[in-house]
Amino acid sequence: YVKRKEYENLDINNVNALVDKEVLFHNKTFSIAAFSVPKQNDVNDPYYSTIYAANFWIAGIDQNGTKKGYSPLYFESFELPFFTGDAGPLMDSNSYEKYSYEWDRVWKVSQTDIDYHIANYTTGGYQAIEVIENWPAHGDTSKGQAFNLAPFVDVDLDGVYNPMNGDYPKIKGQQAVYFIKNDERIVHNYTPSPLGIEIHGMAYAYDCSNDSAINNTIFLDYKVYNRSAEDYHDVYMGFWADMDIGNSSDDYIGCDISRGAFYGYNGDGNDEDANGISGYDIYPAAQSVVFLKGPKKDNDGMDNPLTTNIPIALSEDGIPYAGLGVGYGDSIIDNEYLGMEHFMYYNIGAQINGNGDPNNANDFYNYLTGKWTNGNQMIWGGDGNPLGTGTGSPAKYIFPGITDPLFWGTNGVPQTPSVWDEASIGNTPGDRRGVGSTGPFTFSAGTSTEMTLAFVFGRDYNAPNDNLAPVVVMQERIDSIRSYFLNDFQSVCGGILASVSDIQENENRLQVYPNPFNEQVTVFHELKQQSAQLKVFNLFGEVVVNQMVTQTNTIVDLSQQAKGIYFIQIIDGSNKIIGKIIKQ
Repeated sequence: YVKRKEYENLDINNVNALVDKEVLFHNKTFSIAAFSVPKQNDVNDPYYSTIYAANFWIAGIDQNGTKKGYSPLYFESFELPFFTGDAGPLMDSNSYEKYSYEWDRVWKVSQTDIDYHIANYTTGGYQAIEVIENWPAHGDTSKGQAFNLAPFVDVDLDGVYNPMNGDYPKIKGQQAVYFIKNDERIVHNYTPSPLGIEIHGMAYAYDCSNDSAINNTIFLDYKVYNRSAEDYHDVYMGFWADMDIGNSSDDYIGCDISRGAFYGYNGDGNDEDANGISGYDIYPAAQSVVFLKGPKKDNDGMDNPLTTNIPIALSEDGIPYAGLGVGYGDSIIDNEYLGMEHFMYYNIGAQINGNGDPNNANDFYNYLTGKWTNGNQMIWGGDGNPLGTGTGSPAKYIFPGITDPLFWGTNGVPQTPSVWDEASIGNTPGDRRGVGSTGPFTFSAGTSTEMTLAFVFGRDYNAPNDNLAPVVVMQERIDSIRSYFLNDFQSVCGGILASVSDIQENENRLQVYPNPFNEQVTVFHELKQQSAQLKVFNLFGEVVVNQMVTQTNTIVDLSQQAKGIYFIQIIDGSNKIIGKIIKQ
């Protein structure tokens, strides 16, 4: 008997992040922050943390004009008895269980686990580890669950997950934690009008000590299914975070518009210890949430531009900074994916002039769309509130600092003063919450949408008592991470960080057999053009095969290569397909 865990720690690199299906990066048992960077390697090491809690939000409008959404915050005792949990796929209501042994859990698996399984599943007496054996690949259709759930590599191509036939979980990174939840099982005062959605999350990381950007970052993919019979419009997805940079009482929050990120940082040059958490002392830290890729933009028959000409970007629904979307200005029509479209923050406690803790669907929707809870649009300057000290034009992002030289956040209208952050307006550092969001988009019944985030940490050990120095380090690392993502970076430490939106489906179309293999493999690929380029990479990113594909079946000879893991890449026009093979 192996206990199935309600949460697991993603801890393969310099980050130790607790992943719980109900609330991320938060230890519910002790009510403490659980996103630790650098992670403790010894019980006597200081325990640092940058995020107290975080969660996924989504809200939209149905055909009757009703706002619906899923927007949990914490999981706290004050929510009981109203909160009954949200784990598992959508199913017939009479099949839900308050404490479901099967679904009230997460699944943690490493590439090492998978490689061992691939190498040994044919060995007599072999028993797969619990997480591989019970990978949630399929639901119980007799209970109204969808048949296909978590992604897997279907070695025998029969469409059914069977690890003893060689099938295994399909993960990203070298370590991953997977979870499934929905918004109908939940009974929660924050979600009075469920959308009928199923949310699949995969948090993953790479162990790469020789790359500080990769080694201080974790990633999070969301895939959201609209299992309802309703079409929703003006839908926004977002990510809410309670940033606690060490000592939670002396923080600032801001956003980097050009990089598509929001972040927390220390409000002064010395981060003292507080509440059982070590402060970062005279070398403060900065923690970001980066929108690498949002949902697909609604088709409009255009290649929406990437241009610094703001009037053209506005009139043709483009973007001025590469960090605000994917697929813009690449000469391909209707392949654009949204980036971070809004960033809001709010103060703890009762609402004053629309600023405060959200309480209902309207409050959450307003925050996701760059408005205060009373519906007033955020404006530039001061506290961003027209009923407070805001004085400028309508704005989409609060506290962007100097990251928006083109004034994209105010539709190209220059503002005075041109720098807007918490320090410049004289805010007292404190405890901050923020939500970045992406949208709007249409979410039709029976479809799915995706969002990929990166959590990038920064700290400068060469700049004592400088609270902005870690922000610069963080920004440099964000630039590296985004470049890797856009160029389908293959880590020298193992694993591929890819931006291809349908990589899982593409991998299924790239059929390679036998796998594992001894000398040669046959690659099956239906060509979209007359020819395609095929490359094989080893774990060090070196190209060991480079040839053209001109037919459906192609034999690839790897007899001269060492045993181990290889990656096959096919570029067929605008399509890039990646698969993994193992030589034994």
